[in-house]
Amino acid sequence: INEIIIDTVSYDYSALVAVKIKLTDQLNNMPKITYLSFGRLIETWDGSTWSPTGGNNPAWIVWDMLTNAVYGGGIDASRLDLAAWKDWADHCTDSGYTFDGIIDEKMTLWDSAQYVLRAGHAQIVRIGTRYTIAIDRVDQPVMMFSVANIVEGSFEESWLAMKDRANEID
Repeated sequence: INEIIIDTVSYDYSALVAVKIKLTDQLNNMPKITYLSFGRLIETWDGSTWSPTGGNNPAWIVWDMLTNAVYGGGIDASRLDLAAWKDWADHCTDSGYTFDGIIDEKMTLWDSAQYVLRAGHAQIVRIGTRYTIAIDRVDQPVMMFSVANIVEGSFEESWLAMKDRANEID
């Protein structure tokens, strides 16, 4: 090392790893470094209060991705259906669904959220200007309709008139 430059470089919102190595004649290339990353603290809702945890529940990870103003979507939490997210979080806990991945490449918020949504067996559904969750869960079938159980000549199909269809969404 010929010189040391002191500078106030900041790596805000980044995970950093520091390594101190004693240089000897036995060290002939860069060592391979492996470590566990436990991610960041995310806010989780227990039904009455928000608390920061290092959780891996896909529901709260997606909530954090959408609402965080620094690295996420910055969506106001009032636009998200908290009851649906809590239901999804409970479902993920009961089913053992977790997300322990690291998103380390450049992609859109929507694309990165898809990785977590798939781990939690859910999908974001937009209703007007609000967002809720559709959870893919095991359930008993209620009724199966097919050609075999429709009385011949009784099936009718109708569509909304063009004037009654939405042509704009707020």
